[in-house]
Amino acid sequence: MRRSLSISMFLLAVSALAFWAVAPAQAVLLSDLVNYDPQTTPPELIPSITIGDKTFTNFTVTITGIQPYMADAANIMVTGVEDSGVYGLKFTTANPAVAMMFASPGGFVDVLLGFDAIATPPFKITAVNLSFAGTAPPDGLTQIVETVQGGDDQPTLLQVSTLGASAASAVLPSEYERVRVVKDIAVVGGVTTGASLNEFTQFFIQVPEPATISLLVLGGLALFGRTLASRRGLLTVAIILGVGSMLIQPGTASAKMLSVLTADPTENVTYGDFTFDSFQFDVVGIGGKCIADKDAIDVQGFTTPSGSEDGLRFAGLIAALSNVTANSEVTITLSYNVTLNNPEMWIHDVTMSFNGAPTSWDGRAQVGKTVLVEGSGVGGALVYNDPDNVDPIKLLDHQLLTGNYQTITVHDRIIVEGGLSGATTISYINQTFSLIPEPAMLILTVLGLPLVIRRRRRG
Repeated sequence: MRRSLSISMFLLAVSALAFWAVAPAQAVLLSDLVNYDPQTTPPELIPSITIGDKTFTNFTVTITGIQPYMADAANIMVTGVEDSGVYGLKFTTANPAVAMMFASPGGFVDVLLGFDAIATPPFKITAVNLSFAGTAPPDGLTQIVETVQGGDDQPTLLQVSTLGASAASAVLPSEYERVRVVKDIAVVGGVTTGASLNEFTQFFIQVPEPATISLLVLGGLALFGRTLASRRGLLTVAIILGVGSMLIQPGTASAKMLSVLTADPTENVTYGDFTFDSFQFDVVGIGGKCIADKDAIDVQGFTTPSGSEDGLRFAGLIAALSNVTANSEVTITLSYNVTLNNPEMWIHDVTMSFNGAPTSWDGRAQVGKTVLVEGSGVGGALVYNDPDNVDPIKLLDHQLLTGNYQTITVHDRIIVEGGLSGATTISYINQTFSLIPEPAMLILTVLGLPLVIRRRRRG
């Protein structure tokens, strides 16, 4: 009886330390969180913030725009926060005298901010919410469009905007121990008045909740207290409650501006087994107030959150601002060549995802991909966000090609429509490619496999 009581008291103390007596996380500059080399830094040295059962790590930042604007990772403070046992992050200005981000009249800035949120087992992340504080004139815009992806790479989108709600919540398609969060922050100044983002807060809802799991742990261990004590199981339980897994997503290659890549066909981006070159970017249709500038689009290597595919990310604001001019719209074509540098592998299928987001029911964002080999179509993909569609949102598409190829040409058609009075934006387009072994090697492998199995059985 005394031993069971001692076990219960010990577990109560561990539970209190793990969940209810969480000290506030120290504020860290975003510039310090992104100051590491993902290719060479050991996992334990990756900058991170830990609060309660959540660890936030693998921070990345890409800033593009047209001057004048102000956006500096050294002026953004990141703090772990807690509300009723739910943990998250708060982003504020490091200098109270200035806004966290600001676009002067005639300028705009687009900040792509990414990080991983990791739940300590046995917790899993099941939902997220986001809130922000920003200002913009009637002919400007401040908004955050966020995508959240778990190990299955299925994206969930949240949007907060000065043209809509200042807070949003979403239930994820599954329960994840780890998710990748990508926030696109767009701040667009008006003709005579600037726009600003002052702060934003993100919470990650976990399951089961801390109180529930603590009761389960207390009840279960009290029931089997003698056995666990004899095997020193308490130490194991404490470690499980206090330590989460730490994984590193592959880092991106050095980014190049799209304007540099289109100015010279020999300019390229090399990432993983691929070389991307012969970039072309053309605005083929425009009306009203739009943003579509290749000087404000960054091109970089990209790996899916699951780590299964490599490719490219185009990061930068493309927008139709019908809040300024009714029925604004823009159509863009984007093309480039993809060459596989590994002669033992072949391109087998393509995946595309984006974060297109209209603020009104009659806005639309769409990217259609066509894959060509020597001028003939061999496949394609389509993503869209069209609230007026029967199936309104398709943020990710994965399609097989009609064959296996070493070199392909990708041709994208990007359509952004603001509707009557809203604003529609796209700030990233991810395009990745799956590989299979060279066909002859694959056949040899398949033919040789039965022989290997027979030998093992005889042994």
